[in-house]
Amino acid sequence: MRIVRFDESVGRAIQAFGSNQFIISKVVRAEPKFVQIGYAHLGTNGLIGYHQAACPQLLVVVQGEGWVRSGEGERLPVKAGQGVYWEQGEWHETGTAGGLTAMLIEADALDVSGLPEVE
Repeated sequence: MRIVRFDESVGRAIQAFGSNQFIISKVVRAEPKFVQIGYAHLGTNGLIGYHQAACPQLLVVVQGEGWVRSGEGERLPVKAGQGVYWEQGEWHETGTAGGLTAMLIEADALDVSGLPEVE
């Protein structure tokens, strides 16, 4: 057995796309089919800047709350226990006023068809 860490101190700061207060800790990466999972830490007034999804992505909020935006759409609130799915090529961003922690799952193919949507 190994106990491993994903806290902010083992992550790396991301500033691409105008991001700020954004640290990502690697969880796992698998091949030959691409799968990557990271643990995202967004601090106070944190932002994952506006960018295009390189592949299908699922952001699963595990702590805190914030907002997400797709394309030029409005900012929609998200909180712990909710997730957001973006298709490959979709422009999007994520932000928070008070802080947010999330799992980021990226893969060549993600099947989210059975997940219930927020009403």
